[in-house]
Amino acid sequence: MTANTKGDRGRYANEPLVSIVLLAYNGKRYLDDCALSIARQDYHNIEIVVVNNGSTDGSVQTLRDTYPQWNYVVHENNLGFSAGMNSGLASARGDYLVFLNQDVYLDESFVSCGVRILESLPDAGALGALEYKWADGERTEHLRSTGPALFLRLRIQGVWLMTDSPVSRCFGVNGSFPLLRREALAELERLDGHCFDPAFFSGWEDQDLWWRMQLRGWSCYATQKTKAWHVGSGSAGEKESFLSKSPRYQRSILRNRWFVILKNIPLPLLIFVSPLLLTLEIGLPFYLLLRSPGTLASWVGGWQDVARSLGSIRAKRAAIQDTRKLPLRVVVRWFKGF
Repeated sequence: MTANTKGDRGRYANEPLVSIVLLAYNGKRYLDDCALSIARQDYHNIEIVVVNNGSTDGSVQTLRDTYPQWNYVVHENNLGFSAGMNSGLASARGDYLVFLNQDVYLDESFVSCGVRILESLPDAGALGALEYKWADGERTEHLRSTGPALFLRLRIQGVWLMTDSPVSRCFGVNGSFPLLRREALAELERLDGHCFDPAFFSGWEDQDLWWRMQLRGWSCYATQKTKAWHVGSGSAGEKESFLSKSPRYQRSILRNRWFVILKNIPLPLLIFVSPLLLTLEIGLPFYLLLRSPGTLASWVGGWQDVARSLGSIRAKRAAIQDTRKLPLRVVVRWFKGF
């Protein structure tokens, strides 16, 4: 496993350095296998940054005993996905980065294949790969998602479709194991003060990243040349449906969707889609009342969070829109039906 030892990095100095930032939170069921998939990468110039995001199950200590050569960032409390990943990014040195969830198993060619593609696409800020199901400890041949988000619906949700192309441009990719270009992330940090918006805590932070990246002229691509296996919601007891999530996470999702909308959508397009968005939002509490009445508190709390954050949202929106490089006509093409 020479790929991940500090002494070997000098031998592969001609290869771009790739930093894998692994966010860990009570992931005992997955971390050993996830770490093994990192150690088995056939790319050599890799550094690993493990962010212990307030774990209490001893899983990160076990990881540290097995891989003492890796770098560890320790937080006493769970900072959430956004702030946790930001702290890992601050400790990483790579030209490219993989933001990795703990319930993901990477194909051994994931990094090497991804770097070759990104090196050939100078406009690429992010690259995603095929996502297969990792279920009951087995890595299956069943696709977990249908592909990258090629388009957006007018309600600001992705249209996830497969393409026949080995590498295709898209709006966004799976946020559980994206491969990203440091230059693009550095630009976002310089303009916005962060990579992931820490106000999100968890949920929709990847969508916010794709929006900000694309608006600044960086493209997203997806490839069928490599893959990963993903359990899904590993830190939330594998409860993937919205109604099965904790009230805190539900509130975060409902709030963060509006953070994305209010921060990123150019004003003419926001005016155009507002009637549909508001109609859907007015109907949402009635849907929740029928399906899960207890979730109404999360909906109310989410809107309270949005109202309290309007000042900071306005400032963030101004920073994003004032530095937007993409013409409105190109932004509009992301939406299915235009």
